[in-house]
Amino acid sequence: MRATKLKNTNYTTENPLLIAVILLSVLAITFLAFQDVSKLDFTNWDDPAYVLENQLIRGTSPEYVNKMFTTFVSGNYHPLTMYSLALDYARGGLNPAVYHQTNLILHLLNTLLVFIIMLRLFHQKLIPVAFIALAFALHPLKVESVAWIAERKDVLYGFFWLASWLSYIHYRQSGKVIYLILTHLLFIFSCLSKAMAVTLVPVLILTDYIMARNLTWRWLKEKFFLFLIAIGTGILAIYAQDEASALGVPTEQNRLDFTLVAFHGILFYLQKTFIPLQLSTFYPYPFKVDGWLPWQFTLAPLGVIALAYLMYRVWLKTDNRWIAGGLLLYLVSVFPVLQWLPVGNAFAADRYFYLPSIGVFMAIAAGMLAMREWNKIAGTTLLVVSVLWLVWCFTLTRKQVLVWKNSITLFSQVAKLYPNTPEPYNNMGIAYGKLGDQRNAINNYLRVLELNSKYGLTYNNLGNAYGMLGQYDSAYYYLQKAMEIKPTANIWSNMGNALGMLGKSEESRNAYLKAIEMDPTFHEPYHNLGASYAMQGDYLTAIPWFEKAIAQLPDYADAWFSLGITYEYLEQKEKAMDCYQKALTYGSPKAQERILNLKGS
Repeated sequence: MRATKLKNTNYTTENPLLIAVILLSVLAITFLAFQDVSKLDFTNWDDPAYVLENQLIRGTSPEYVNKMFTTFVSGNYHPLTMYSLALDYARGGLNPAVYHQTNLILHLLNTLLVFIIMLRLFHQKLIPVAFIALAFALHPLKVESVAWIAERKDVLYGFFWLASWLSYIHYRQSGKVIYLILTHLLFIFSCLSKAMAVTLVPVLILTDYIMARNLTWRWLKEKFFLFLIAIGTGILAIYAQDEASALGVPTEQNRLDFTLVAFHGILFYLQKTFIPLQLSTFYPYPFKVDGWLPWQFTLAPLGVIALAYLMYRVWLKTDNRWIAGGLLLYLVSVFPVLQWLPVGNAFAADRYFYLPSIGVFMAIAAGMLAMREWNKIAGTTLLVVSVLWLVWCFTLTRKQVLVWKNSITLFSQVAKLYPNTPEPYNNMGIAYGKLGDQRNAINNYLRVLELNSKYGLTYNNLGNAYGMLGQYDSAYYYLQKAMEIKPTANIWSNMGNALGMLGKSEESRNAYLKAIEMDPTFHEPYHNLGASYAMQGDYLTAIPWFEKAIAQLPDYADAWFSLGITYEYLEQKEKAMDCYQKALTYGSPKAQERILNLKGS
């Protein structure tokens, strides 16, 4: 098959100054679109597991690095992601701005790499290259990957993925083996950041096709170790998800449903590409009516077949490798997350579009060039429409960034779009509880139980909320309900709190010990057990428990504060002062007053 030649048009330039100006403009516009991310707070959606309560990122010494490489986090194996978060923690502690800034820097670097890669693939044609880079950088679907701290893995694996792709293009154009070796090394780094990196291997094969490389055994042999790395990463990812019980969904979906959902996903991301409205951090599986999914899902295979036929006809008509290659790049890179093997209880996610979007934008840019060559007026019109669409994306992205301000703003939007889904109400309840607004928390939890009476996590949260209000009988009731569904260390810890406030000290301590037995790394029951002894004046017994809580979470402000009070009661003022200083450093609002009191005594 002959290779398509991109005709020389006024799109082409080799002026390095002009290229630099366009690139800097792209990066500046991207920064303006995302500049508010540094003002965002942590959310309660995986941020606690990845940062706020994650012992792994509390250090960067060899001991910590060894744990990062031997531990799964939230059903994922991504030690380099953990290490990057540890570097942020070393730089800024629990200041969310530091983590957001790193995410934005990585996104800017990824935009830079996309620009350079497209320059190579599109032979210095600046208008399509600038379009692809801006579309990649500014599309509202990218906000989740950049604004969500726990999704550091997306922008980090993306950086190494793109760098590896660029290195391979260097290898293809120069023939120097050093670039092939670098491609392998960067690919390993990408896989250690997120398992989705395995999609690079088919993308490299498509790159050979786009660059009109003749099919020989050599191009297969040079990718042999890349295939092995990808297979190993995939097996490890499935094992990690299975260990975390993330595989499968708590619904009545069957294998046919999952297939329909996968086909629908292909069209879903394409539709969101052109009309990026009603974005949600959570897209729940649809309800079945009379045993069938909604028509959009049922007819999705026909839509995909029609799209494939259209792509085939375009390819036959034009032999345009950039259009066909771009759409195939989209398909192979989005394939692993189309829920063929269901993970979680959402059928799609904005973050899944982060790198697959490049293929879509490549196809659009190539279509713009083809249109320009066929009819200048039509091509110019399409160019103007594309510019207006980019401006629209810029505006939508700035608004979508603010949706991530905190957990309440984030999940309020989900509840607005999916009012009959329990997850957003549960997360809003947790957020209100953290703010001390237990009444609003309880209202949200009760809404969850209206929608799903078997939502065990919410019974635990309700029990905790009633306990905070001093309604310990109600707290005990709901915690018992949670225990009937599935006992966890967190539930046992909360049960210990309720029993303690009901005056059942011995039962309370046994509950804390049960929580520790179930999860020895969980910090709260150690602290609560220490507090139980301290409240009865047994300070010497309390101290080791506070210290064990701190051993599990070194920046546990409440434990440092409690330890300070204990030393103060024991009249060990110097130790008390040290503990209060630690508590203040880690964000305890009460520590400053105790420090002033000690200094004045």
